[in-house]
Amino acid sequence: MRRTHRYPAGLLIVSGMALLAACGLVSKGTDRTRVVGFHNGDDASLVPSEVTAGESFKITVYTYGDGCVELGDTESDVNGRIATVTPYDFFVDRGACPQIFHTFGHEVDLTFEKPGTAEIRFLYSTKPIGLHPDSSVSIVNREADGRETYVVKVLPAN
Repeated sequence: MRRTHRYPAGLLIVSGMALLAACGLVSKGTDRTRVVGFHNGDDASLVPSEVTAGESFKITVYTYGDGCVELGDTESDVNGRIATVTPYDFFVDRGACPQIFHTFGHEVDLTFEKPGTAEIRFLYSTKPIGLHPDSSVSIVNREADGRETYVVKVLPAN
């Protein structure tokens, strides 16, 4: 007589999840904290030097993080000839952060209505997001303590 072993599907799924968790492929938790994106002041943002009044244009600002950081959203505000752009990312508590370097591009559309000289203010955090290497205490910065200002020439509409 031949014996066959049947394993319930649930047992196989639980075993597989335990294996993935042991390899660090499944996050410890789902706690996501929205934080101002970290930028190191390398001036890698993509901002045009000239735009046309009344026409929308795109800019891209970059933030950085490790394996516990995910791309977030971007807030922007235009008040006359001053635009403020603040990128946000998410810190995800995974217990241990893989030392993987991520670059996140935050793209936003802006429009200046009147010709002249305009400013785009990029607000960011100067403190990296993630876990301190010597402890499990999260180091997150919820405030923008860095700023880069880009001057843009706004041309009259044709």
